[in-house]
Amino acid sequence: MIGEWIFEPLIPWSWWGGFAVIALVLLVWMLIRRARGSAWRALVLLLLLLALAGPRAQWQEREPLPDIALMLIDQSASQELENRRQQTEEAVARLRQTTGGLTDLEWREVRVGDDANGDGTRVAVALRRAMADLPPDRFAGAVLVTDGQDRDPSALADQPLPGPVHLLLTGRPHARDRRIEITAAPAFGMVDKTVPLTLRVLDPGAPPNSRLSVTLRLDGQPWQTIAVRTGREQTLDLPLSHAGPLVVEAEVPTLEGEVSALNNRAARVVTGVRDRLQVLLVSGRPHPGQRVWRNLLKSDPGVDLVHFTILRPASRIDPTPLRELALISFPTQELFEERLDDFDLVIFDRYVVRHLMAPEYYRNLVDYVETGGAFLLAAGPEFAGEGSPAATDLGDLLPALPETGRVLEQPYRPRASKIGLRHPVTEPLRGSEPGRWHRIIAGAARRGEVVMEGPDDLPLLILDRQGDGRVALMLSDQVWLWARGHDGGGPHGELLRRLIHWLMKEPDLEEERLTARMIEGELRMRLRTLEEATKPQVRVIAPDGSEQRLAFETVNPGRFEARLAAPLPGTYQVTSGSLSTLAVGPETPEFGEPRATAEKLAPLVERTGGAVVVLNEEGIPAIQRRRVGGAQKGRGWIGLQRNGVTKVTGARDLPLLPGLLFALVMIGGLGVAWWREGR
Repeated sequence: MIGEWIFEPLIPWSWWGGFAVIALVLLVWMLIRRARGSAWRALVLLLLLLALAGPRAQWQEREPLPDIALMLIDQSASQELENRRQQTEEAVARLRQTTGGLTDLEWREVRVGDDANGDGTRVAVALRRAMADLPPDRFAGAVLVTDGQDRDPSALADQPLPGPVHLLLTGRPHARDRRIEITAAPAFGMVDKTVPLTLRVLDPGAPPNSRLSVTLRLDGQPWQTIAVRTGREQTLDLPLSHAGPLVVEAEVPTLEGEVSALNNRAARVVTGVRDRLQVLLVSGRPHPGQRVWRNLLKSDPGVDLVHFTILRPASRIDPTPLRELALISFPTQELFEERLDDFDLVIFDRYVVRHLMAPEYYRNLVDYVETGGAFLLAAGPEFAGEGSPAATDLGDLLPALPETGRVLEQPYRPRASKIGLRHPVTEPLRGSEPGRWHRIIAGAARRGEVVMEGPDDLPLLILDRQGDGRVALMLSDQVWLWARGHDGGGPHGELLRRLIHWLMKEPDLEEERLTARMIEGELRMRLRTLEEATKPQVRVIAPDGSEQRLAFETVNPGRFEARLAAPLPGTYQVTSGSLSTLAVGPETPEFGEPRATAEKLAPLVERTGGAVVVLNEEGIPAIQRRRVGGAQKGRGWIGLQRNGVTKVTGARDLPLLPGLLFALVMIGGLGVAWWREGR
């Protein structure tokens, strides 16, 4: 029990002070006059002032409060290296055991993982947040069990800490570790060009300017092996051979006994972007759909269009003087012999064979496709009659031939075929009921994939691969009806855009495609296939060589997805059936420099009078309770301060001048003073 004096004035202290001044003046005046009974009057005034101050005696019953100690336990990815996880668990268990019998100490454990953004561990930030939730006068200290890898060790630089912070360091701080870094690489580059790739090899234990062999791979295939000086950046010219993601890997040999081999490999993804694609559009018979093709290609920012419309054959005589003509002759030799390989796609729209092109030009078109070009024929009624392109060498290229000259003129709704429901080109037709067309040229498909059908299951759109190139045949010229909104219209823009870019080998429109991307520490895999698979399997090989198998989940017909946690940096190999791809894991700073270190957190520990203990060398320290302001560390022990904070559990107080006693004293004092004055 603790006793103390308290005052609870009956009037404001300012008024009490005024009364005290008046009483003092009266006392001085009485002393000057040497009036009888002055001492008794002074006693009455003093008792009056004391009564107005409300003196009380108070006794409190107090209960001691336990001090609070924080234990921050690092559970980041780098703690899985060496035997750091075991060291951590042993240290935490020993600290719990040695302080378990202390009633004046409360442990609060905070487990710290990798940052949600994949930016490494932030132990100091976690300590700052934990400190915000506890009373500073009860803080006994903090114990950090970590390998010292902290991305923001200055988080507490400006915040005073009322107790010691100790660091129990896991791992081997003096271990050797070799690593390679890709310090600079663009995210995008132009296909068939090169981009700069800068890398650096760091090997702290090697002699200065040592040369190490670096193996480079592109999309998992060997590219070249070079010698690189340690500690110096070296820039290479990286060729982009195709559109879409290109995974480049760099690897240095692993040292025996080094901390981790994961940072001996580095990987980046560079996305190849095609320059503006060159498209040749040759329009034959004028028709309403001619403008649809032109507008679509002109509106595509990735396409440079060369458009020719054949208005009359060379044999027709036009009496108009040449100086008044705004037309030019069709440059067949330039287009189909000299510049044909400059185009990525050739489109014949309702083309009719005339005497404008020599037969060898059609053969040039066939050779152009077989060596990697693309050809699209949008057919009209002339495809089934005289002057059909199928009657030339182009017939060897086309996936279908006209069926006995039959042209159907009847309303029907174009629809995706069974395989077209899975095909990326005709995906816009899934679940839709587009407007009707009124013409289709009957054709007999002989190869390729029929992705759109008309009445009586007649092929409407056929896609085919020929050699290294691609071919598409549309057996109707009425796609313009959708553009005009006839009968509700249809997805003509998206359908034709996908068709054109599929012909030009857009990676995202491949029928059989497996992709894997890293999003928020998760490997997200997507499979597109034309096969009728229910739940295809996928195999994932992580950078550390571990393997996992899981089943895809169906999203849409022919489309599947799967997800997998992927915390490790490096390259993940993903395989499903005959398809394979690579994905690059997160660039975790934890593995970039995985060696245990006390350097980052040492300023915080020293500022608070704490200790740095290397568990691998010094063992687990004992815990001692120490007074505030005393030494908080010593050989084999660390200190947690004893604050001695208590809380009030009960209180009892007693007025020093109860009302009755005060009245009697006042009356008695005034009576004596009057008696003395009357003598």
